[in-house]
Amino acid sequence: MRTGHPEMLLDGSVTSARRTAASAVLAAPVLAAATLAPREPQTGVTLTGCGVLDFEVLTFPRALLPESAEVTLFGLDLDPARARAFAERRAVQLPGLRTTATERIGHIPAARPLVSLATTAAGPHLDPSDCPPGTLLLHQSPRDLAPETILSSVNIVDDGDHVCRESTSQQPTEEQAGHRDFIADSIGAILAGGRRERAPEALTVFSPFGLGVLDLAVADLVRHRTQEQALGTDVLLPPGAR
Repeated sequence: MRTGHPEMLLDGSVTSARRTAASAVLAAPVLAAATLAPREPQTGVTLTGCGVLDFEVLTFPRALLPESAEVTLFGLDLDPARARAFAERRAVQLPGLRTTATERIGHIPAARPLVSLATTAAGPHLDPSDCPPGTLLLHQSPRDLAPETILSSVNIVDDGDHVCRESTSQQPTEEQAGHRDFIADSIGAILAGGRRERAPEALTVFSPFGLGVLDLAVADLVRHRTQEQALGTDVLLPPGAR
C-alpha cells in the first residue's frame, strides 16, 4: 500500500481454498456443539461436491474434532467417476478415514449431522429435508439452497452485506422476505462474544463465503512463515528496474 510494488508472488487458489475450508471447520465445533444432543459424538461428515474445496475440508477435522478418528465420507457429484476419484485420492493422502461414496443427487443424506456443501451450482439444487434436526450445513458454495431452506434455518454468516449479493442463496431470500432478519449472527460475533446460537429443532446454516482481506491475511502469514523457514525463492531486481 505504501509503494505499490509487489512483495510476494504465490498461488492464491491454494491459499483461498484452505482458508475457506479452515473457516468452515473452525465453526463446526462451535456451532455443532450448540445443536447436537449432549454427548453425541461428531464422528463423520457428508461432503456434497468432490472438488478442491471439500478435499481441503477433510484435512482439518482431526485437529478441531479429535473424536473423529474415522470420518465417513459421502462423496456426491454429478460425475460418479469424479466421486470415485475423490475417494481414491483421499485414501492415498488421508489414510485411516473410512469412505463411503454415493451417487445420490438432490437430497442430502441424513447419515451425519455435519454437512459440507461445495459445488459450482448456479442455483438451488439441494433438499435438506432428510437431515435430522440440529444438522449443521457448512454452506461454502453460495447458491445450493433455496430461500425456503434459508428462512427455516438458523443462519450464521461471515458478513451480511457480502453474503446478500451476486445471486447467492441469501439474496433471493432477502428479496422474498423484504428483510435480513433471517441472519441470526456473524461467526466473528459468536467467536468474540462466546455466544452460541442454539436451535436443536432446526438446521444451522453457516455460510463462510469469505472476504478478500482474509485471503490477504493468510497470504501475509504464509509470507512470514516462509521467510522464517528460509523457503521460497527470493527475486532481486537490479537497481532502476520496474
